[in-house]
Amino acid sequence: MEWDKAILIDAPIEVVWNLFSDENIQRIMPNIIEHTLLEKKENEIGSTYKQKYREGRRIETYILEITAYEDQPTYKYKTTQFVLAKSFRIETTYSCEVVEINKTKLEYKGKNEGLNIFIRALLKLSSLRKNQKVVDDFLEKVKAEAEKDRTTI
Repeated sequence: MEWDKAILIDAPIEVVWNLFSDENIQRIMPNIIEHTLLEKKENEIGSTYKQKYREGRRIETYILEITAYEDQPTYKYKTTQFVLAKSFRIETTYSCEVVEINKTKLEYKGKNEGLNIFIRALLKLSSLRKNQKVVDDFLEKVKAEAEKDRTTI
C-alpha cells in the first residue's frame, strides 16, 4: 500500500517544519506515547528512536530510523522507516516547500509493505477509503496545528 498526498498550509515553512521536531511530534501524532532518541542526534541520517504507539488498548513498540533528511530555507524533508509488529515495514516521507512567503506545501508520502505473504494479502484487502482517511486526517491535523502556531514566529 502506498500513499502520496499534499496540502497547502497558511503558515511559514519554519512553523510547519517545527511540528516535526522531537519536542512537538506528539502534537501531530498524538497516538505516539513515547519518542526517545537512542542513537546519534535529532534529525541526523542514521538516528534511531524508540517509539511506542497506542492503538486502542494495544501498545506497539518499535525502532524508527531517519533514512534521509534535508533542511534548506525553502525546502525540507525527512524520511523514516520502521518495522511494526514484525509484520509491516513502514516508510514515510514528509516534505515542506515554500509556495509563498507565508504559505507552505506539505507532502506526505509513504508505503506499508507486508513482510510475509499473509500480511501482503491482508494489505491488498484493506479498505483504500479508510487508509486515505488516515492520511487526510494527519494532513489536516498538521495544518490545524501549524495555522494555530503561525502567529508565534
